[in-house]
Amino acid sequence: MNAHPKTAALIDTIHANPPTSEAAHRLIIAANSLLPHFEAGQAIDAKSLRAAIEAAFGASDTNGAWVWKDAYDALEIAQVMMITRYGALMRQQAASPAQFLSMVERLSALPPSHTRRSEDSVRMQQFSTPLPLAAIVAEAAGFRATDLVLEPSAGTGMLAVFGQIAGADIALNELAEVRLGVLRALFAAAPVSGHDAASIDDRLD
Repeated sequence: MNAHPKTAALIDTIHANPPTSEAAHRLIIAANSLLPHFEAGQAIDAKSLRAAIEAAFGASDTNGAWVWKDAYDALEIAQVMMITRYGALMRQQAASPAQFLSMVERLSALPPSHTRRSEDSVRMQQFSTPLPLAAIVAEAAGFRATDLVLEPSAGTGMLAVFGQIAGADIALNELAEVRLGVLRALFAAAPVSGHDAASIDDRLD
């Protein structure tokens, strides 16, 4: 798959702006190794996912170096990378919003489903927006190049990336430290804050 010229360069900002958080950096490394699977339209099984995350962290989950929620985050980051690079082209090639959604659904069907949750994900109420649902929300919102889109609980950027490929300016907020680092690497040109979203209206301009 060839990236659209306008969006292909966006992926380079990820490498030019590595996250300062060590865990975030390792998740980006794992996502980079998973990205070719998405580009080739290849399903990712648990064995491939484990291999990618173990290589990035240099250890097994049995050693406590990572938990399966980290592996799922790496999958989401790879999907965000994929939409960053090819999303505008996909929209351009789709004859209708329904056809674009079908493309996104095929992409989201490649990784395994999330079957395990960590204590941190429960404590911080981390419920990631599935990629197809994010695409539907973006279509309903009708993002335009003149918009400033705020995602107050941005997670790994699954919704924000659709605002980005629509040409809108985006502002992101995420309380979780590791995900905050990931967002700063994935969306280097966007302001990213780390406030409690419940008080976001009092904290941003």
